[in-house]
Order: sequence, then C-alpha cells, then structure tokens
Amino acid sequence: MNALKGFLFSLFLVMAANAQTTETTEQMFFLYPEEIHFLSNLSKISPKGQYQKGILNYNSELLCVQGSMPEQNIFDQIWIMPTDKQKLPQMVSSGLGYASDPVFLKKNNKIIFSSTEIYDPIISGPMPMLPHQLWQLRDYDLYSIGMDGVDRIRLTETQCYNSDATISPDGLTIAFSSLRNGDVDIYSMNIKGGEVKKLTDTFGLDCHPCYSPDGKWIVFSSFIPKSSDQKKIYKGMLETKCVNIANFEIYIMRSDGSERRQLTNFGAVSINPFMHPSVDQIVFSSNHNLATETADVNFNNFELFVTDFKGSKVKQVTFNPEYDGYPSFNEAGTKIIWTSSRGAEVFDQRSIYSADWNAYDLGKSTKD
Repeated sequence: MNALKGFLFSLFLVMAANAQTTETTEQMFFLYPEEIHFLSNLSKISPKGQYQKGILNYNSELLCVQGSMPEQNIFDQIWIMPTDKQKLPQMVSSGLGYASDPVFLKKNNKIIFSSTEIYDPIISGPMPMLPHQLWQLRDYDLYSIGMDGVDRIRLTETQCYNSDATISPDGLTIAFSSLRNGDVDIYSMNIKGGEVKKLTDTFGLDCHPCYSPDGKWIVFSSFIPKSSDQKKIYKGMLETKCVNIANFEIYIMRSDGSERRQLTNFGAVSINPFMHPSVDQIVFSSNHNLATETADVNFNNFELFVTDFKGSKVKQVTFNPEYDGYPSFNEAGTKIIWTSSRGAEVFDQRSIYSADWNAYDLGKSTKD
C-alpha cells in the first residue's frame, strides 16, 4: 500500500508540472513533463532581481551575472555571488552605463565583461526591451576585472559594439564580436587586448562565440542577408546601429576562422550557443518552434535546444511557455545554467536557474 501511495504521489508531481523543478531553501519548482529526459533537480540560484545572463566559475562556487536590482535603482550591472547564498551579491562593474555578457577567466581569477560606461555612462532605468526582432548595437568596450572589483583593465578602445566575449580553454585568447570595421564580425585577441585578428568576413551579423573544450573550434550564431534587397536593408540598419533580425542560425568554425559551416537551418532566431565540456553537444536558445507564416518569430518565447557537433540531431530541452535562454554548463558538464522567466512574480521577470544535465546520448567526445 505504501508503495502504491508513493507511486501515486510521484505521478501527481509529474502531472502537476504545468509549471516548474526541485527544491531550494526558498521554494519548490517542478519540471515540465517533456523536460525530464534532459533535466532534473531544477533550482533558482539567483536572488531577487532581474537577470539576463549567468555563468558559474570553475568550481561552481561562484555565480557571475548580468542583472538589475530595481529596488536599489541599479540596472544592468555585473554581480558576483556565492551559489550557497551565504553572502549578498557584490557588484564588480562600475555602476555607470550598461554592463553585460560576463565570463570567468580561470587563469587569472578575473571576469571579462562589456560596458557602455565610456560612451553612455548615464542610465535611468533598465535597458529597454525593443519590440519584435530589433537589436540595438550599443557602443561597448571590453574590460577585465578581479573578482574583488579591483585590478580593472580596459581591453578595447574602439567606439562601437565590442561584446560577447568568450575565453579559450588555455586562458590565453579572447574571442568576441565587434562592429569595428562596418559589419559585426568575430575577432580574437590575446588576454591583454593585443594581437587582434578578424576571424569572420561574411557580410552579416556574426556573434555569440564559444570555444570548444579543446580550443580548436568556435561555435557561434550568425545572421546572413541573402537577397540584394536584404543586404541593402541590413547595411542601412548597421549605420543606425539598430538591426531588425528574424533569422539567426548556429554555425561552427575552426578557432582561426577557417572551415566555417552551418549547423541549423530553422529560419528563425537561434542564438547563444554553448559547447558541453566533454561530449559532442551544443546547447542554444531558439524560437524556431514558434515561427508561423504570418510572424517569423515570437521574440519573447525562447526555448533551449541541443544538437550534436555536426548539427545532425536537434532536440528541444525546455518547454516553458515563456522565456528560456543564455545556456551554459558548469566545468564538469554535470549541470546546465540558464536564464528563465518560469516562476516569475512580475511580468517578464527573469532569474538564473540550474539543473542536473542528464542527456549524454547525442555524441561522443569532440574530435577533429
């Protein structure tokens, strides 16, 4: 009888999962039924606030986020906090302008992020959410800073979009996207900001690079205008630094920019790819399941997807009817971290979630 009761209770939990997963010290979440193949033990690891992106350090003890604390009138800054929530978040960016896209630099125990503080230091509220597919290419520079908020270094000095930094596994190279030559391309530079090299030259918007665990490959997202009219319109948008994008696909290339190839072909917005540290899996966010004939994308509802190194298999990971994006893995590959609107207390509130990653059947270790 006890076994039957246990079974019925477990069944109830699954059926009740028209909302969200597992237990934290604050509240319990449930996985959607379709998510249990990939995920388990879901927990919200960010405190109260509004967050756009989070990433764990090498031992998963620290969480670095791009976030806002509206009650303190602080918007879009970079914060560090212990994952055990024993200390309050510490802001390491300056508080001026908009700061975004943090990434840990394990080798020097630093953080690299982008900020508008030189070009647009005064802000009065959160970064505005533009309608539909509009993306404003603000003037960012890249910075590195110690985890204690000191030893700050400005890495780029070009008044244009410089963002989306990723660090090579050996800690010696930064790949990033930049508008410095009239189009958004991916570049690399050494960890001090020197030896800048252009890696992509296809006319279109190349962004969100991420190194493979062996450092030989970079996965990224790209919008490529096809027709002459699309190219003309896109060129005009670049001049205004506000582009209307309805079609991002996931690509991969060698770390020197060679052997570029396309992995997805959805005709929607697929962005922010991240490679698993030990198996041939690339997780990314996309709204391609929500595309219709009358509207290319639903900009507010992204889900997480995973594919293999060749793009031959694509599976949907999350099924939250709102927003799931900015995925990454911990260094061991046992947990996935992402931004989600599930469990939101107010409209479009986003928090950082963590879950155990249970799917290892898409491929073997990354090989040439």
